[in-house]
Amino acid sequence: MSSQEFLSYLLTVSGINAVIGVALSYLAEMFPGWQENLSPKAKRLLMLVLSFVIPLFATVAMGNLDQESLWAALVVGFMAGGIGFSANQTVHIRELK
Repeated sequence: MSSQEFLSYLLTVSGINAVIGVALSYLAEMFPGWQENLSPKAKRLLMLVLSFVIPLFATVAMGNLDQESLWAALVVGFMAGGIGFSANQTVHIRELK
């Protein structure tokens, strides 16, 4: 996979969620227990922020700075954030009371 193909993959919902999953897995392995110290709200916010940062980064790295490309990145980030947000809500439903 070339770097251009990888950046294009980061502009898909599955690509965003895969990168978030891998990144958070590595963080959990390198720093055991860090996620246990985060509140459920902080975890949800982290997922939401990453869902927008990743496609925006890929768009800028590809040199697509036009308004249409940036909006497309935000839309795919919104879709990915919705999926990650729903999964996170399900995992932490007991702690949200």
